[in-house]
Amino acid sequence: MFNRIRFLIGGLILMIIMVGCASPNVIYHSSTAMPAPLHPKLTVLRPDAVVSLQTAGGLLEPRADWSEHATASLAEAVRSHLFDAGIDFTDAPVGTDDDEYIMRQSINLVLDAVELSTVKGTIGDARTYVMDKAQRKRVAEATGADYALAMVYRYNRGSGGKVFVSLMSGTAINSARFRCALIDLRDGQVKWANFDFANAKSAAHVNPDSTRPKTWRKAVDFLMKEFPL
Repeated sequence: MFNRIRFLIGGLILMIIMVGCASPNVIYHSSTAMPAPLHPKLTVLRPDAVVSLQTAGGLLEPRADWSEHATASLAEAVRSHLFDAGIDFTDAPVGTDDDEYIMRQSINLVLDAVELSTVKGTIGDARTYVMDKAQRKRVAEATGADYALAMVYRYNRGSGGKVFVSLMSGTAINSARFRCALIDLRDGQVKWANFDFANAKSAAHVNPDSTRPKTWRKAVDFLMKEFPL
C-alpha cells in the first residue's frame, strides 16, 4: 500500500514537471520596425519584477521583499550581460510613481498584444505601440537613447495549501514567466522580444530567492538571444 501511494505521488510530480515544460520560449522580431540608426543608443528600464505567494484558493499576494530582490538581481545581471557584449547603454531615470505605473502598464499591454500575435497566432503582425507618448519622450530626452530595454518577470509561489491542491489536481505548484523587449523610443514599437514560459532549461525557471549573481546572469543570457543591437 505504501509503495502504491509513493508511486502515485511520483507520477503526479512527473506530470507537474511535464506541465511546466510544455510551452517553449518564443523570440519575436518585428517586420515593420524602423531601421536602426548607425550608432544606436540604448537605455535600460528598471525591471518590472513581481513575486507573489499563491494561496490554495488561487489568490495572489505580492511580496515586496521577494519582488525587490528579484528586481535588483535582474538589473545587475542585465548590466553585466550588456557590458560583456560590448553594448553601450545607460540606466533610464526613475520617474514619479505615476510615471512608472503608466510605463509598466503600457509595456505589459503591448507585450500582451505581441504575445497574442506571435505566440498564439490570433492577430497579424502590425505596428504596435508600447509607452504613451509622454513617457517615451521623457525617457528619450533624459537619456538621448533610441531604444529602451524592458524586462518583465512574474513568479507565483505556491503556499503549503497550494502544494497539496497541486498534487491532487496535477497542476504546477509554482508558475513563472519572463518577457523581455527592445522598444524603439522613436515610435514606441516593439522591435524584438523574448517570451519565456518556464521550460526546464529556461530563464523563467530561476529561483527568485537566488542570491547567486551567476544564476540571474544565466537567466538574462537566455533571454537576450538574438538581441538585434
